[in-house]
Amino acid sequence: MGQRSCDLPECVRSHTAWGYCDYHYREWKRCGVAGSTAPARAHRVCTFDDCGRQRRSDGLCTAHYLQKFKGHELRPLRPHIDTTARDEHGRKQCSRCREWKPEDGYMANPRIKGGLHSFCLRCWRDEKLRAAYGITIGEYEAMLTKQDGGCAICGGTNASGRNLYVDHDHSCCPGGKSCGRCVRALLCDPCNRSIGLMRDNPERLEAAAAYVRRYVSV
Repeated sequence: MGQRSCDLPECVRSHTAWGYCDYHYREWKRCGVAGSTAPARAHRVCTFDDCGRQRRSDGLCTAHYLQKFKGHELRPLRPHIDTTARDEHGRKQCSRCREWKPEDGYMANPRIKGGLHSFCLRCWRDEKLRAAYGITIGEYEAMLTKQDGGCAICGGTNASGRNLYVDHDHSCCPGGKSCGRCVRALLCDPCNRSIGLMRDNPERLEAAAAYVRRYVSV
C-alpha cells in the first residue's frame, strides 16, 4: 500500500494528521483554514448561540473563550462601539456605560484613535475604585453624600480640588489596596496623611491632640 498523501488535491506532500500534510496541518491549526480548497471546516464559527465570530479555541471565539477561561458565565458580546463617532451634539459614547457624554467627560489619550479614552471619567473612576478598594463609584458617591461632601474627620475638601481619598483599616489590608470590607470613610489629603503617619494608632492620635491643646496660645 502506497503512503497516504495530503487530502488537498493540489498538494503532493505526505499525510501527517487530520488529512493534511505537516505544512497544511500547521496552517489549519494556526488559521482555521488550510489551502485554497479547504473543506467546510474552514467556515467554523463560535458555538455560542448566534455569535457568528470565527472559532478559535475549545469551539469558541476569542472573546467567549476568555469569558470561559476567567470562569464567567458565557454571555452575548456587546456590539462594537466606534469610539471616534460623535452625535449631533458633539458627544462621544462611552464603551462601558454606553451613555453619550460631552468630550470633557473623558480623559485624553493621544495613543488611541480619536484622542480620548474609550471609558468616560465616571466609568474610569469606577474601574479604579473596584481594583484598589473593592467598591463601586456608586458606593463612593453614597459615602460622599452621607458625609455632606466633606472629609469624615474635618469636614473639609482638598485644596487641590481632587477627590477625597478612600480610607481603610490597614490592620485588615496592609498597603494601598483594600478588600472592600475594611473601607472606613473618605478623607481629605491632610487628614489621610496624618492618621497614616500615626500608623492608625488611636492612643498616639489622642496623645498628639492632647499635646496640641496643651500648647495652644491663649
